[in-house]
Amino acid sequence: MQTIPSNLNAEELLGWYDSTWNKLTSSEMEQRLADALKEALDNAENSEDELREEYKAKEEYKAKLAGGSVVIADRYYPSTKLCSSCGALAQSLPLKTRTWVCGQCGAAHDRDVNAAVNLYNIAVGSTEMPNACGEDVRPACTAAASVKQEPKSSFGGQHNGPFSRPS
Repeated sequence: MQTIPSNLNAEELLGWYDSTWNKLTSSEMEQRLADALKEALDNAENSEDELREEYKAKEEYKAKLAGGSVVIADRYYPSTKLCSSCGALAQSLPLKTRTWVCGQCGAAHDRDVNAAVNLYNIAVGSTEMPNACGEDVRPACTAAASVKQEPKSSFGGQHNGPFSRPS
């Protein structure tokens, strides 16, 4: 491999590249192109992974500051093919199919909305905790939910934050 001359101006450098490229045999050209492509793909793969990890770290940091958490679905989770009503899995669902009907329960789904509902259910299912009264966050509709009783403030029931003063 030749070294690039450092004493050439831009026009001379382009001419040098052209003459060097033209002297290569077709197999040498193919090998250089293959090496350059492989290097570019390796760099793109690494930077994509690094960007994904950086994004994840930032989201986890922001969620922690807000008192929440980040839930990540498995990369191969079938969110678009899984019926959000009954949980049945559609075996064949080409990407061009935007709406579909579940074969088990007959529910009609928009592919994107169904995926959003399924991903929401994963996030909610992994973070559910009892509410302040000790009951499930989503109690069954058969029983009335408890009412949390807040203590009254010393300002006659009107409290506008930590710095409010009695009128």
